[in-house]
Amino acid sequence: MATISTPENADPERIVPCRLHVVDENFVPTFGLRVVAGRNLSERSKEQDSVVLNETLAEDLGWTPQYAVGQTLRWNNRKQVTVVPA
Repeated sequence: MATISTPENADPERIVPCRLHVVDENFVPTFGLRVVAGRNLSERSKEQDSVVLNETLAEDLGWTPQYAVGQTLRWNNRKQVTVVPA
């Protein structure tokens, strides 16, 4: 189990436990998922620290899916990653 938080967040109640899966650009089409904001991962994403969130995690962080796009997150209170931008 991993934790995700916003870097500026000092509120321990906003540290959200979540499951983290390492996937590539084939995950979304393979499982027939729909991207509601931003875009799917791409070859370019592999070179960056990029993540795709589901709507539930965005809401748990107090964000709409549209607001989440481009935001920076802290994974396990260490590594910073960016929600895939449009």
